[in-house]
Amino acid sequence: MQALTALVRSFRSLNPRPRSAGRMIGAQQVEMQYTCLGGSGLRASVAGLGAGGYSRLGRNTGRSLGESVNLVRRAYELGINVFDTCNSYGTSYILRKAFEHRPRDSYLISCRIRSSEGGRVIDAARFEESLHSELRNLRADYVDLLQVGSVSPAHYDQVERLLLPAMQRLRAHGKARLLGIGEAFLRDPGHSMLVRALATGHWDLVLTGFNVCNQSARDRVLPAARSDSVGVLSAFAVRRALCGMRRLRVALRKLASAGLLEQDHEAFEALQAMVREDGARSLLDLGYRFVRHEPGIHVSLFGTGDIDHLEADILSLLRPPLPEIDRARLIEVFGHIKSLTPN
Repeated sequence: MQALTALVRSFRSLNPRPRSAGRMIGAQQVEMQYTCLGGSGLRASVAGLGAGGYSRLGRNTGRSLGESVNLVRRAYELGINVFDTCNSYGTSYILRKAFEHRPRDSYLISCRIRSSEGGRVIDAARFEESLHSELRNLRADYVDLLQVGSVSPAHYDQVERLLLPAMQRLRAHGKARLLGIGEAFLRDPGHSMLVRALATGHWDLVLTGFNVCNQSARDRVLPAARSDSVGVLSAFAVRRALCGMRRLRVALRKLASAGLLEQDHEAFEALQAMVREDGARSLLDLGYRFVRHEPGIHVSLFGTGDIDHLEADILSLLRPPLPEIDRARLIEVFGHIKSLTPN
């Protein structure tokens, strides 16, 4: 037991090494912002780069391996130190190449292992095998944040019984620093699984969905996480609804037809009015800033395969909060919606 305690303490004493500030995007100087990840003591950038999503670091959109590697290196250069991957993405080798010759203590790897295959929860041996495979792909001895991912409400009890002990063993053997759990947000937009998980006190961090059109984590997830000093990673900040005015109109009409908005045209006009000189620069800027400055969210994850988009997203996440009048209006119009993602 003393040896285990010493191991955990030694892991927790590690922290990403500070890097030089003052990087430039165009003519603008960029100063990445950092936060303490829950009660862990880990210093994490408020922006985190995901290696999956639609683009898979550009591998799904025609980018070369070199371009994908350069994308990750540019994020690192601009101060991002949280990089999120999953065993289903098949992109860990890109992170490995991007971090060649970079100090291991200068970045955090968040690795998720999917909780189920073929609709059934995987067993402990399969979970451990998946992590070891990811470690080989990364050429790493450990991951900083080990998560069981895409856990549905129906599977939580099995995950706690079968996979949590395996995760604890992996941490005891030095393969992980913090243990977390991620929801299946597209199937569980009301966060019922995370509500149960947070009540147990077993987890160091959670991955939740949160965005303008579904703010339900504010009441259902964030207070419990804050109370227990649990780190919170947020995904789904910008979905298709915020990728342009036409898509926004379509999404709002769907919300209205589902009875979740009284007047879709009024909601559209309200959002449109927020894109102005002293407000949001764009709908994407609005979406990222709304999530970034939500109290209780530590790291906002985003994905891209394009360096220009990467830089624009980072700038949005580093800008000040939206004007309070706009934030209040977004909560008034969308704060009651708990059933959509929207994807």
